[in-house]
Amino acid sequence: MTKNCTAYELNISGMVQGVGFRPFVYKLAYEWGLTGYVKNTTEGVCIYLQTDPITIDTFIEQIRFHFGEHIFIRELAVTKVKNLNLNDFSIHHDLKLAPAKVSITPDLATCEDCLQELFDSQNRRSNYGYNSCTLCGPRYSILNSLPFDRENTMMADFGLCPSCQQEYENSRDRRFFAQTISCSECGIRHQLFDQHDQEINLTQSEIIGFAAKRISEGKILCIKAIGGFHLVADATNHKAIKELRERKNRPSRPFAVMFRNSSQVREYTEASLAELEELQSEKAPIVIVKQKSGTNLANAVGPGINSVGAFLAYNPFYHLLLDQLAHPVVATSANLSGEPIIYKNDKAQEDLRGIYDYLVTNNRPISIPQDDSVIRLSPRHNKKIILRRSRGFRLDETSLKLKKPVLCMGSDLKSTFTLQTGHQTFISQYLGDLESFQSQENFNLVLTQFRKLFIRDGQIKSVLTDAHPLFYSSSLGKRIADDEHLSIIPIQHHIAHFAAVFGEHSSSSSQRSLGVVWDGTGYGDDGQIWGGEFFLSDGSSLKRVAHLEYFRVISGNRMSKETRLSALSLTESNELKPKFTEREWNNYRKLKAASQTCTSSMGRVFDAIASIIGLTDHQTFEGEAAMLLEQKAQSYFDVNGYAPLPYYTFEKDEKIDVYSMVESIFKDLNLDINPEEIAARFHETLVKIIEKMAQKYHSDDIYFSGGVFQNALLVDLIIERLSGSYSLYFHEKLSPNDENISFGQLSYFKNFNPCV
Repeated sequence: MTKNCTAYELNISGMVQGVGFRPFVYKLAYEWGLTGYVKNTTEGVCIYLQTDPITIDTFIEQIRFHFGEHIFIRELAVTKVKNLNLNDFSIHHDLKLAPAKVSITPDLATCEDCLQELFDSQNRRSNYGYNSCTLCGPRYSILNSLPFDRENTMMADFGLCPSCQQEYENSRDRRFFAQTISCSECGIRHQLFDQHDQEINLTQSEIIGFAAKRISEGKILCIKAIGGFHLVADATNHKAIKELRERKNRPSRPFAVMFRNSSQVREYTEASLAELEELQSEKAPIVIVKQKSGTNLANAVGPGINSVGAFLAYNPFYHLLLDQLAHPVVATSANLSGEPIIYKNDKAQEDLRGIYDYLVTNNRPISIPQDDSVIRLSPRHNKKIILRRSRGFRLDETSLKLKKPVLCMGSDLKSTFTLQTGHQTFISQYLGDLESFQSQENFNLVLTQFRKLFIRDGQIKSVLTDAHPLFYSSSLGKRIADDEHLSIIPIQHHIAHFAAVFGEHSSSSSQRSLGVVWDGTGYGDDGQIWGGEFFLSDGSSLKRVAHLEYFRVISGNRMSKETRLSALSLTESNELKPKFTEREWNNYRKLKAASQTCTSSMGRVFDAIASIIGLTDHQTFEGEAAMLLEQKAQSYFDVNGYAPLPYYTFEKDEKIDVYSMVESIFKDLNLDINPEEIAARFHETLVKIIEKMAQKYHSDDIYFSGGVFQNALLVDLIIERLSGSYSLYFHEKLSPNDENISFGQLSYFKNFNPCV
């Protein structure tokens, strides 16, 4: 029968490795009595089948529409090939190492089947902290090379015991050809150390019990997770959380809290059904949700903040740990202030000594470190806003292509890079702020890995950088371009922001599109600090058409940390004087008068208003003042509803006059209008500014980017007020903050560069 059949080769690219695709194809072919083989390749997956034309069409339909939720097929090509007269169907290995065209599967949260095994005393994987199968477990974080086979991962040194080998080879088993499987006999081992780096010899299950008991006693543990180490403490123990803040030098930035399950989340928060759905997804991100009042969650978890970054246990170790605790835990990235997450065992012992009381590590190395992802949903319209895109998120979620490979270096804050290979676009995970040497090393590490995986030497033709000449990412890009004789193209920061959201929506419209880009800072083409920008595009050209009226920068970077300086820049009202000593008042006013640098930053306007209405004069982390201002405004709308409010005066001589806005706010303060209403009216005013600009430039399409649009209330109000009259485009797959800059550089190069 085989001799009379036609032979076909199916080459499939996309997310088809590390998701159980080959076992699925094998079982389907076996059930249908087909002969051939399936194998991973650097291109994706190759299927060779001997069958007839009708069957091959039905087989392709089954592949496209009946595989699991994890798969993403980008391209599927079918060609007739020579019949090899095979008599069965098998899974082949192809260990040829070459630059790949396949998607990288992200790390996946523990599936329900593996979770049940953990707590089944009769199951041989009971209490095994590294349980996984074809549908869950580490992928990206343990990858060394492609294709995704065990030999190319950090599991290569863990040989399968007879029981695991039997599962691996059994086509009826759900672990059939699962590359990451192991058990307590052949797999990963915990190690436990005290604060003096002395190993504590306990059994594997005893280590988890020991860790749970110490956390309950108020101790701080450092625990190795999928993408790096966490510092873990009892989230209900104020003393322990305060101690963690002091040891880590993190005065007030909110900590994330890990919960055992969704029921426990509901005990402590007012998470909506949509938020719970995000929490329970395979990405298992941190989701910003509103706290319930009256719980025993320690105030030190998020001082002054009525929300909490909640996430669920997402790996077997954490499931086992939290099962032995009566309360949730703080689980925050283990790093020193301003440095990337620590992911190596020896570095955890070296750098975090004095921060943890006990260290729990394991003997499986991490290849590529990554932080936990963070999202939030706007409370009224459930609009998803990605705050940090990392663990669990795909790296090639955009379809923008070029004929020639391009490397985009991004920004220094919330850094990422984008690599366009000529076949697909990869946007790296969040890589932190590039201020420290360690962060720069981490950036280089991941960039080198990506280039090894996806690009041949000499293929990159251009390097795109931020126009800021002092950024590390820009200088590194220039060095790469010089060393490899590549062209280098600097792109202005806010133009990249607009191009990012424009490109994310694959926009090719020739309609007039208004871009609203609001953030804290960016180097402008005129040498000033931009941040409150409006752009106009016709689909092929892009220009800045308006901005907030400039105001003076006082004392450089200090202005971003002391909100009172932003207030002083916008007004010298005597009502600000109590925020300064007499000497400070005089000195800062002189600095203001002498300053040659101005800014249009909406981020600094948020800071100024937060200071003026008495929320904070100093911020210990980026965005703290804006967060407090949003919280105040949200409180007003929660109580009074979303009916439109009077907005503040902002127009003067065809300028967006922030000085007039501040003057109006002072008038409200003198009328004893409460801070919640002032904050609400300020947000209302921002929406009105956007509407006026859209009317002025006759644009029905409005695109939004920049860190200010992490503000869920502002996003809700824009949707509430403008969606009936305008088409609104927000980031869907990327964060509005500087994480999108690298992709924006690529999008600008593709969509607005006349040389391409």
